[in-house]
Parts: sequence; C-alpha cells; structure tokens
Amino acid sequence: MNPDTIFTRRDTLYFDDGNIVLAANLANNTGSVVFKVHKSVMAAHSPVFADMFSLPDAETASEAYDGVPLVRMPDPAEDLQKLLEALYCKPPHTPSIARPVLALSTKYEIAHLRQVTVDRLEADWPQTLDKWDELESAVAYRRSVYLHADLPFVDDIFPEPASALRLARDFDILSILPAVFYHLMRIPISFDRDILHNDDPNGILMDGGRTARWSLLQGDELLLILRGREQALRVLRHLLFNLDWNPNHPVPDNRLCTKDSHECLKDIFQTCSAALDSRRSDEDILFLLLPATWDKKEKERKICPLCRLGLESKIRGLRLAFWERLPEIFGLAKQTAEAGV
Repeated sequence: MNPDTIFTRRDTLYFDDGNIVLAANLANNTGSVVFKVHKSVMAAHSPVFADMFSLPDAETASEAYDGVPLVRMPDPAEDLQKLLEALYCKPPHTPSIARPVLALSTKYEIAHLRQVTVDRLEADWPQTLDKWDELESAVAYRRSVYLHADLPFVDDIFPEPASALRLARDFDILSILPAVFYHLMRIPISFDRDILHNDDPNGILMDGGRTARWSLLQGDELLLILRGREQALRVLRHLLFNLDWNPNHPVPDNRLCTKDSHECLKDIFQTCSAALDSRRSDEDILFLLLPATWDKKEKERKICPLCRLGLESKIRGLRLAFWERLPEIFGLAKQTAEAGV
C-alpha cells in the first residue's frame, strides 16, 4: 500500500472485529474512505462478495490496512456507504438514498435488499385504488393541519414524482409507473421543485402545492404525460357516456331521475375536463369522481335518494375502471403486461 495514502474512517461502519477493509474514493476524488466490515456478513448477503472472499487473501487483496486485507472498490465511497448502511443499519427510505442502494444491490446481487427498496417505493406509489385513496387522505390531512402547526411543507413530506420515475425507468420498477405518471399529470410545469423551494413568491408551497423536479424527465416521458392528459379525457368520456345506468322505478319519477342523472354525468365530465386544464393537484379526475365530491355539487338535481345511491355505486365502479386503465392512458400497457404487473 502506498504509505502516503490517507484514508478517512466511517466510525459507524468501522467495526473493531471486522476482518476485511473496503476502500473507495470519494466522488470528487478528494480522498478515500475505508469501511471495516465482516466477510461473513457481506458473503451472506451477496454471492458476488461470497465468490470474492472464497479466494485466499493473497488473491483477494494485495494490500492490508489495520491488520486485515484491504480491497479497493470501484464504486463511489458515498454510494458504498449507503449500501453498507442499508445492510448493517436500516433500509433506504428516500429516492436519493434508494438510487445508490438499488444500483449496488443489483450489481452485487443482493436480491433481498433490492426487494426491500422496491417494496418501499411501491408503498410510496400505490398499485391499488384503495391504497391511492389512503395516500390522498393523508395528503389532505397534512394540508388541513399545516397552517395550524409548525410543520414542514406538504411537498417535503410526500415523495417527489420525477425522482421516482427516474428510479422506476432506470431499475425496471414498472409497478409504480402508473401512479407516478398520474401524479405528474396533475402538476403544472411551472411548479418546479428546484425553483419553488428556493423562491416561492406566490406561496404555492404554503398552500400545500405539490412540485416535481421536471428537469429529471426525458423528452419521451414529457410526451407521455401530455398525451396521457388527452387520453385520460377520452377514457373518462367513454366510461361516463357508456355507463350502464337506468333508474328502475315507476313513472313519473323515472323520467325526472333519468334526465337529471344524465345531466349529472355530463357535469362530472365537464368538471373533470376543467380541472385537467387547470392542473390543480388537489382537484383531479380520481378526486372529482369521489361521491363526496360530485354529489355535493349535484344536490340541486332532482334525483331521488334510491337512484342517487344507485348512481353512486355505478360511479364507484367507473372510478375503479379508470384507475385500472392508467397503464393504457400513459402508454404503459404493453410494458406492464409483459412484466406481469
């Protein structure tokens, strides 16, 4: 080993009883970091490390440090540290940490750690409508209490979508893409996270606004969002105006309920269309299809209670059908079908 080499130790990942030292350069090449860990732990998690450590020490490492073999790693020290922290301490919980962990857990075939990271991302970006509604309820609650307590911005509490999209595309996590694209469709392009978190003169963040790191998206992804906005309205129009709904009680009430029910469906479509044009993240199609939302705006309609309940049931089914067509809306149907998502 070069006697002039200066290593920095990471105390939380430098174990006295460790029997292998992993050395890695910092990303800016300002120095090297060493981690003293256990061969048995690394080998148990990774077949790549197991194969490496099955070789005699003389073949594995030509250098020594602190009385044990030293192996120089090709990965940035910052990324290696996050991988080791995930193995020894805790799994990653944000996209910024998840990226290096996903990259290195894939590279070193640490399947369970990759799966833990994917599971966390899937929890952030639901695959079912029920879980989506739970997430939206949590967001709405945070918005409601923000002004009454010293709390972080809503935008700081919940996951940022562009980072999640990059992870999903780069590491083939197709399951989260429909929810991510849908959320991005709700956000105005001017709501740029990197800009508004430095200067927000209109108080968008204080009002509970959601932002995205738009610069992370590629051209084809932006096109999918723009096309998805148009396709969402086509799908909604088809579902609403082909709804199998006919009030089934006797005339004359039947005539009145039928007319006003169809007017109600038209109103729902127009409201959703207007919301999509305004791209208010707190008024989107799935939100506007909730009975508590549209029924409030349709109280003046002369629909009897029995028919109103029937219509609510039909629109709940329509809402689920819309959710299930998100892969189609954003041009993801073929990818998700091939992946079995």
